[in-house]
Amino acid sequence: MYQQQKEELVLARHVYEVALGQNVQSDRLRAFIAPMTGFSGDMILTADAPGGGLVAMLGDFTGHGLPAALGALPVSQLFHELSAKGEPVEVIAQRMNASLSRFLPGNMFCAATIIQIPFGPGPLRVWVGGLPDLLVASAEGTIRTRLPSLHMPLGILPARHFETRVQTIERQPGERVFIYSDGICDCANVEGEMFGEARLEALFDGATPAARLFDKIRDASSRYIDGQP
Repeated sequence: MYQQQKEELVLARHVYEVALGQNVQSDRLRAFIAPMTGFSGDMILTADAPGGGLVAMLGDFTGHGLPAALGALPVSQLFHELSAKGEPVEVIAQRMNASLSRFLPGNMFCAATIIQIPFGPGPLRVWVGGLPDLLVASAEGTIRTRLPSLHMPLGILPARHFETRVQTIERQPGERVFIYSDGICDCANVEGEMFGEARLEALFDGATPAARLFDKIRDASSRYIDGQP
């Protein structure tokens, strides 16, 4: 059984690497994933959109290992296929939901935030289902606004009940948008106390410009858990 688990983990990692292998690099996006064990259900997808825009998604599958990897394949395929066609985020979310609800068992789903960033003027368009609030930081490093999850995670609702409402973010100079899974709030120190949402949001105190908050959050959470998983 142990040998079988090892083999499944190797297969799952391979599938995940294939699923994420089409991602594009962009100087407009920074990302960080640190699995609690050797493999997590979190995934980040990025793609160029027609006209020079950028599309990005943070997904958090239930479970980990092979089940999460199996869900990652159709999600990744649809994400890149639809982004290349210039489809809006609500269509991307709708198609992903239909695929996951059709092929995965009812206890598997994917919390997700999908965001479209145009190359030129215009707002950012966001679909949020099941992940923590998206935070928009002012140039000075305070929380200007937040976008809550309006929808169920992908793969739960049948197509006829799926909701496609999109939220928008009007861009201001120097601002940054922060999307995260519950992993950062749930990581715990040696006493078992979680980092928590209050500690995370306290970092947006205006003492650090928005452009440097990514490193501040990563460093603060790392110091807090002090080597714990």
